[in-house]
Order: sequence, then C-alpha cells, then structure tokens
Amino acid sequence: MDVVYSWGRGEDGQLGLGDTSDQYRPVVVEALRERIVVQIACGSGHTVVLDDKGDVYTWGRGDDGRLGHGDNGWKFVPRLVESLQTKQIKQVTCGSYHTAAVTVSGELYTWGGGMYGKLGHGNEVGHSVPYLVETLSNLKVDQVACGSRHTVVLLQNSDVYTWGDKENGVSGQGDTDGHQYLPCAVEELKNKGIKQIAACGFHTAALKLYTFGEGKFGRLGHNNERNQIVAKVVDTLVASPIRQVACGGFHTAAVSDTGEVFTWGNGDHGKLGHNDQVKVTLPRAVDGLHGKRVVSVASYNEHTVALVDPVLAFRPLLLSSTYASDMQTLVDDPDFADVVFLAMFSSGMRESRELEVPVPSIRIPVFLALLEYVYNDVVAADMTAEMAIELYACADMYGLDRLKGLCEVLVQKGLVVDNAGVLLQAADELHASRLREICMHFIIRHFDYVTKTEGFHMLSRDLILETLQNR
Repeated sequence: MDVVYSWGRGEDGQLGLGDTSDQYRPVVVEALRERIVVQIACGSGHTVVLDDKGDVYTWGRGDDGRLGHGDNGWKFVPRLVESLQTKQIKQVTCGSYHTAAVTVSGELYTWGGGMYGKLGHGNEVGHSVPYLVETLSNLKVDQVACGSRHTVVLLQNSDVYTWGDKENGVSGQGDTDGHQYLPCAVEELKNKGIKQIAACGFHTAALKLYTFGEGKFGRLGHNNERNQIVAKVVDTLVASPIRQVACGGFHTAAVSDTGEVFTWGNGDHGKLGHNDQVKVTLPRAVDGLHGKRVVSVASYNEHTVALVDPVLAFRPLLLSSTYASDMQTLVDDPDFADVVFLAMFSSGMRESRELEVPVPSIRIPVFLALLEYVYNDVVAADMTAEMAIELYACADMYGLDRLKGLCEVLVQKGLVVDNAGVLLQAADELHASRLREICMHFIIRHFDYVTKTEGFHMLSRDLILETLQNR
C-alpha cells in the first residue's frame, strides 16, 4: 500500500501530522495510511491530496476557506472534503490561497480566496466549499493549474482558458489592466495542440512550449526579462520536443521526449542545477543529469526535483535482448525477453530449458506496458482509458494487484461520455468490481448523454437494465 510522507515547515499544520512542529526528516502521515494517494499538491500553508477512489483530502491553514470544509479553521490532520465525494475527481491542485479540482466528466470546482477573481465565478468573493465554475460547465476541462493570483485550465479540445490577475500579462489575454473575473480563451493558443499546462507565481507555460506573464529573471525563456502579455513559443526548444514543464516562483524547468532536463530563470540557491547561482534567460540543459532519463520534474520557489528512470541503460536489453533471458514471450508476432537472470541458465533449473510461452491474446503495446511496469515500476501517466483496462486484464492475469490499482486510476481519469459504455462492458467481463462501480456511477450521472453513444447500445441486456434500475 502506498504511504504518504511529509517534512519541512509545519507552522500551519500543513504536514498533516497533528501538530505545528517542523520536521527535519520524512514522517508518515498516519491519517492517510489506509488510503492510496495518487496526487499531492502544496499551497502556501495548506496541502491537498487525491486518492485512488477520487476522494479529496485537505489540511493546514484554512483562512479564506482554502481547505473546502465550510469554515476558515486550521486542520492539523487530513480531512475529507465531503462536498466532493460524489463528484469523481481526477485532478487536484492549489495556488497560494485557493484550491481547484477537475472531475472525470470535465467539470471544474474552485474554492478559497477570491481575490483578483482567480476562482472564476465572476467576482472576488471567496468560497469555503468547492464551487462549480459555471462558465465552463458546457466545456470539458482536462487539467487545471494555479498561480498565486490566477488560474489556468486546459480543455479536452486543447484550448486554454485563464482568469484572475492580469498584471504583467500573466493571463495571456494581451493586456495588463485590472482582473479577469470569468474564464477567457487564450486566443494565441487555439489550435496549437496544447498537451499540458503549468503555473506558479506570476507566469504560465503550455505545451507545445509557450510561456507568458512576468519575465523577470528570464523565467519565460525568451532571452530577455520582458513581460510577455500574449503566449509566445520558446524558440530554442522547438528542436527538442518537450513532454512536461513545471513552473517555479522565479524559474522554469522542462523535460524533453528523450529525458533531458532544461532549466532557466533565477539561479539563486542553485535551483537551476547548473552548479552556480547565475541567472539564465534561455533554456539550458542540466549537465549533471546527462546520460540519465528524467521522467518528470517539479519545482517551487527555491528548489527543483527530477525523477529519474533508474534502469535506462538496461531497458533495450530488458525489452528486446534474448541473451540471459529465462524465456521468450510471444505476443502476436514479435518476441520480447522476459526476466533477466543469467544464474538460471547455469543452475539446471527448469527455466533454463523453457523456450517460448505464447500469449496470443495480449496486444503488443499492452504487453510492453506490462513489462515497463514489471521492470521499472512505471505506468505511463498519459495512457488512454481503453489501453489501461487492457493492462488491467494483464495485471489480473498475473496477480499484480498494485498495477490493477494504478490502471483503475487511469481508467477513472480517462472516462468520458463516448467511452463509458465500452469500459463498463469490459469491467463487467473482467469481474473488476471497482472499475465496474466507477463506470456505472459515471453513466448514471451522465445518463442522458451516455445513452446516445454507440458504446451504450452495445452493452449487454443485463447491464442496460442495471443502469436503468440504478438511475
């Protein structure tokens, strides 16, 4: 079972350990020990997490209502945000004084301090419980990111909307006067195929890599310190396709498709990783990570963290070499080396005499994803719900319970009106009770839309009757 640890400053109870003490080493958050946490976000004095069932917990500083419990009180241990229990949340994040959550059906809820209009409700009124952003109710939100005074969302159609403070061009709307109280499309990013967004402090980034907002310290990566009031592509990274970007308070970090890390902006305290404290106004590769494949980066005001794939050097052998493998697994046509244990070949064990194990029912991409998990403990975060449920079937076949849990999270994240029927049928055939419950609940909540899809009409008679009875 996954365990959550926290450490550092505890003045506001943001560590979730029951008091306000600082911690100088990681300590288990006991209140979450029975939960499988899949996302964590930290604000200015408060923390928010999402578990594998779609429940949201918050704790820490509660002024402005940022915890979502209907009051402004501090909470020293994680507490369930009760008003979101029926919403099936797929993403949570927070700014300094506000918090946001996206549902699997594409709704956005915000709460906390309403200053600058950053909650998106048409005014500066704060909310102490999650409140639906009604302007976006007819659109489908995929991701949300929060800065100090603004909020950004990425829709499922790849459009980007911003609202809140306009100072320094952080909204990307082309001006710097006043505040944007309602979500407004960033015209410069329309039809650009944006895949991910990030925000922190007073600047914003969107992949394919565009940046806008305050340019101080060169954090936008345009070789100057000018503010950028409309989204502008980071030219020097066009030749290095970026897969993920993270915004710190005064710097930016990005990971390329090949696992290379680039950083730029304020270099104080060595947060750019260039072995100095020098300001950098153009993206620069972090030489200290050369030869390593970074899979993600995270940053805040004065530090940066990179998650590195530990077995990059061995991956080609693990997935394709037949040397020192105990057997070959046939999936469709190609063969892949399985577990690499040279000792087995010299031990006289039965494995040394096995030649092939056919597994014709598993598609090649799914089997590769299975091997990726077995060897690296990694599942692609952008995996589609349809592929995730196939991978779930593999995990069930081989008794990989943790992988089944990860697949459940991915299915829940990718569940939409168009695929709900197909996924429910698959979950039912797999006897996957948790997946079945997730899909059924989604269909009931969006019944009028799902019933018009081809996938719903392909459901078995028993499942159709069950949805009608549960409605």
